[in-house]
Amino acid sequence: MDDRTLLDAIQREETSATGYYTGQIAAEQARALDYYYGRPFGNEEDGRSQVVSTDVADTIEGMLPNILKPFVSSDDVVKFNPVAEDDVEAAQQETDYINHIITQRNSAFLEMYQWIKTGLLQKSGVVKFWWESKKTPILDRLAGLTDDELAFVAQDKGVEIIEHSETMDPVMGRLHDVKLRRQQDEEGFRYQAVPPEEFLISRDAISIDPCKARFVQHRQKMTISAVREMGYDVDDGVADYSQDPVYSDQYQARRNEDEQEMNYDGVTPENREVVFKETYYLVDFDGDGIAERRKVCSIGVTILANEEVDDVPFRAWSPYITPFKFYGECPADMVMDIQLIKTTLLRQTMDNIYTVNNNRTYISGKVNVDDLLANPLGGYIRVDGDQVGNHVKPAEVTPIGNVTMPMVEYFDGVKENRTGFTRYNQGSDANTLNKTATGVSMIQQAANARMELIARTFAEVGLKPLMMAAHKMIRQHATKADTMELRGKWVQIDPRAWRLRKDMTVSVGLGHGNQQQQMQNALLVLNEQKQALAARLPFVEPRHVYNGLAKVVVAAGFKDVSSYFQDPNAPDQQGPDPRMQMMQQQMQQVGQAMQEKEAQLKEAEAKIREMAHKLQVDKLSAENSLIKQSAALDKQATSVQVKESLLNLHPKVQTAQMDSENEAKEQATQEMMVQTQGAIAAAMEQTNAILGMLAQQSENLAAVMAANAAPKRVVFDAKGDPVGIEPVM
Repeated sequence: MDDRTLLDAIQREETSATGYYTGQIAAEQARALDYYYGRPFGNEEDGRSQVVSTDVADTIEGMLPNILKPFVSSDDVVKFNPVAEDDVEAAQQETDYINHIITQRNSAFLEMYQWIKTGLLQKSGVVKFWWESKKTPILDRLAGLTDDELAFVAQDKGVEIIEHSETMDPVMGRLHDVKLRRQQDEEGFRYQAVPPEEFLISRDAISIDPCKARFVQHRQKMTISAVREMGYDVDDGVADYSQDPVYSDQYQARRNEDEQEMNYDGVTPENREVVFKETYYLVDFDGDGIAERRKVCSIGVTILANEEVDDVPFRAWSPYITPFKFYGECPADMVMDIQLIKTTLLRQTMDNIYTVNNNRTYISGKVNVDDLLANPLGGYIRVDGDQVGNHVKPAEVTPIGNVTMPMVEYFDGVKENRTGFTRYNQGSDANTLNKTATGVSMIQQAANARMELIARTFAEVGLKPLMMAAHKMIRQHATKADTMELRGKWVQIDPRAWRLRKDMTVSVGLGHGNQQQQMQNALLVLNEQKQALAARLPFVEPRHVYNGLAKVVVAAGFKDVSSYFQDPNAPDQQGPDPRMQMMQQQMQQVGQAMQEKEAQLKEAEAKIREMAHKLQVDKLSAENSLIKQSAALDKQATSVQVKESLLNLHPKVQTAQMDSENEAKEQATQEMMVQTQGAIAAAMEQTNAILGMLAQQSENLAAVMAANAAPKRVVFDAKGDPVGIEPVM
């Protein structure tokens, strides 16, 4: 099959699909929106009441909080079932993680609100999911950077300097002001509610599950720039002949006159809007005789992508499922005829009241017509006659309020029986106090059962398949482990190691009763558990009591059970808070640095001691040498004295020569003594300096060891992030 044949087949499926612009489903959805907004029916008459009852809006807005609440106030709406005994902990962790992705990393409240409300009002609510991986540009400005700081910033490969200016500072020198563009990587599971006019499905679809349909298409109006951001190569002049979704009945009905789409000429090529079609079609494209699921992305007759896939990224729900059909029924369908009937009754009642207050009058020719038509409050009517009753007589009008208002009340009861949303659910019945508590409770329980069934339907056919798809997609596309806080503990989760899940349990819509009744039931069970635990009965453990306390916390309206009670089954090996890990790492680094400093000080101390010992040896050696030199000098002096004695015996023998020799030897001896004393003094000065340095180093070592032994605390900045460690004084 070639591309042209494939496009022709897709076009045939489009025009015959359910939800197409000119189809019956599209017309009914547009009509429901008109009723929701209380727009005129088109049968209004001038001079008559044009009031419109708002039963559709009242019903939808009244049911929505009761159905939405369980999905935005609880962490355990659905959970994965373990496949073996050793899989219990992993299944619970994956449940917590997927719930976190669905509720915390997406706009859960807005998307759930739109998804549920669309189903209540438009027969079926559809959500689309995908794996997002993109780079988001972030602009930043930095001022007063030095040359080194600018070089450090510029070396980052993900940073682009788009503006740069320099200033001279008398103290800091040259400073730089820069504007940066950096690319931030973003990836993760995303989902979004789909407007009804953008979703088409084959008319012979036999299930609310879009994955079982032969043809599914999402068509949306996008700019060429937005299409390129999705990774598709699109020419500026790509031709687009598709019918624009903004001209559909649903789109037009959703918006007021001043919100309608307008076409602007002269837009730049990248901002030109086109209809981007994402089609999932079961067709034999490869010619093997077996139809495979193809994903075909196109604009007009240009195919941008054509690949085989194993899933359809849409999940849908309907409040009242019709067997073997995609589109079921919704509360709006059940209330629209009642809104029309009540509007008719109210208009007739108002017209009757207007007529009673300002009815028609019979008059004769003797009545002043101008006075009669003026009709001011307290005004007068001039009559040319002695008997006014013979000339002016009001036409008789029978009030019908006593007939129409019971009819309105009757149809309110019909509406409540159809939808399950009663005035008792919202506490607006003035006669509630006149009814027995048992009777009111029975009415409330019956109504709650209807709405709980709708909530259970949404959980089973909508939210549960979405979470199963999220688990599968995250397991397939995750590239790294993730760290997050689950149940009060910081844990590291690696979706790449998950096993394939095929079963989940839904915990919404299982019970009956209002919040007060649920609280009473939870407290009753908890009281029995406490008594059994106190009696040491073997069938109650602390984990059972924790589960009872968790039910009490949830029934009280609080979402985070871990803020009030610690789960006894929480594994001890779960990791600490990343900030605590950072603080511990900083403390370890400080301790390691102290140990290295202590080792360096000890090594320096050993070297200093070795040097001092050497100097002491040198000092003793110098002193010994000085003693020997002194002994030599004494010996020389003795020799001189002997020679002097000889000279005295022979005074005339060489007297002049001996004197000269004695003077030279005495001078040499004095010079040697001076040099020796100088060397000894220098050695002593150096020794004292080294000993002083050793004492200072010893004091520093003692201070470091004392600081290391002292208790410490982590210092946080104003944002609560750790910035350092300091000793506790």
